[in-house]
Amino acid sequence: MKPIWGTLVWLRILLPLVGIALLGLSARPWAASLALQAARLSWEESRPLEASSHLSRAAGFFPWRGDLWELAGRYAVSGGDPQAAILYLGQAAARGPLSPEGNIALGDAQQALGDPAAALQSWQSAIPHPEAYRRLAQRYRALGDFPAAIASLQALLVARPNDAPSYYETGLLLAATKPESAIAYLTRAAELDASRSAAAAEIERRVNTARLIGEPAYTYMSTGRVLASLGEWDLASEAFRQAAVLRSDYAEAWAYWGEARQHTGDGLDDAGLILSDLQRAWRLSPDSLAANLFLAFYWRRQQEYDRSLAYLYFTAGLDPANPAVQVEIGNTLAEQGNLPAAEACFLKAIEIAPQDVVYWRMLAQFSLQHQIQVRQLALYASRQAVILAPDDPISLDLMGQTLLMLEDYLNAERFILRALAIHPNYAPARLHLGQVYLFFGDSLHARDQLTMAQALAPGTPTADLARRLLRRYFP
Repeated sequence: MKPIWGTLVWLRILLPLVGIALLGLSARPWAASLALQAARLSWEESRPLEASSHLSRAAGFFPWRGDLWELAGRYAVSGGDPQAAILYLGQAAARGPLSPEGNIALGDAQQALGDPAAALQSWQSAIPHPEAYRRLAQRYRALGDFPAAIASLQALLVARPNDAPSYYETGLLLAATKPESAIAYLTRAAELDASRSAAAAEIERRVNTARLIGEPAYTYMSTGRVLASLGEWDLASEAFRQAAVLRSDYAEAWAYWGEARQHTGDGLDDAGLILSDLQRAWRLSPDSLAANLFLAFYWRRQQEYDRSLAYLYFTAGLDPANPAVQVEIGNTLAEQGNLPAAEACFLKAIEIAPQDVVYWRMLAQFSLQHQIQVRQLALYASRQAVILAPDDPISLDLMGQTLLMLEDYLNAERFILRALAIHPNYAPARLHLGQVYLFFGDSLHARDQLTMAQALAPGTPTADLARRLLRRYFP
């Protein structure tokens, strides 16, 4: 939201002060002019809080200048000081209506201070500014008001018809609420941004396949599973809810809905509602893989490992050739502390699917996480993963991580750099490369890599570890 200090904007702010000074009415405008010059310099040098402070000082000389107070507030928001922003924007509002940009900044500050209702009103006041629609869409989605979020994004697209992220998000929202309407938006998003192509194509494929069956509940289930695979759990939850509403006897819908709600703010289950829905799915279809698996996951999250394992072992009996079930048994046994039995399950998964790189990677990650036979298990499994997928950045980085743990730093760097050559924005590889440089004593490059890892994957364990390392080595 960084405004550009164009010549006309600068003259509009400065000329009234210069005119007063030329009349000889006061020397104070010169001080205000100097403050504005300092604000401009600070902003251009990416120091928004300094710019905000200089602007508020200039506004103090001419308190009727609401535009100065507003700009000070907008810069305070950019600099991460919402309390100062509220103060300055309040001063501006007392002198006249805020501009759309001012209302957007006010909403951002209110949101940062934990007042989303006030933020919503401020952003509504900024309509029809495109950024107001973007923020309203985000807020409506957070509230679960998906039709309002869709309407806001559609209004944004009228103003910005080539905005690929907005086409993509509109498509995702429609996939959860009106699946057949999603395709046009997702197709347009993929045309504008090729990185969206895979997700768009998969949702289109699922919708078109579901059309052949002619069962709306199945369509919602199908698109919901894609949304879940993309990590869009709030939308996946809505799609599964729609499926359950359309078909109250659809066991998988109830099971998937219960699972999805555990990945969102609706996952708080004080009243037992999620467990009730999962149990309902099981009663509808006791032999359902989904019903049994998601009950197992639920009890594992409650650290009720014996209950979880009972459902998992039953599921393994239903589908003994399913390697994913063996991995889940292994994960549960590992959390329970039974690492030898867990290891056996990961090995069994590989025995079932020896050509699937995923299970070799899981074995390596298990060994690295618990530091069990790193040379015998993790190194062997990582090598197999690279053999099966030599151009896969995840496998290459996993080999680098294994070599890092084995203190073979030169070869670790080599594999991690290969991973980053294929996928420069793969955050775990940036983290591991930063760790390699720490061991090399190359502080400059280590800091750069850790900073990138934190920025590329906010809110993930990768970012958390990168942040801890930065605090430890670069206080």
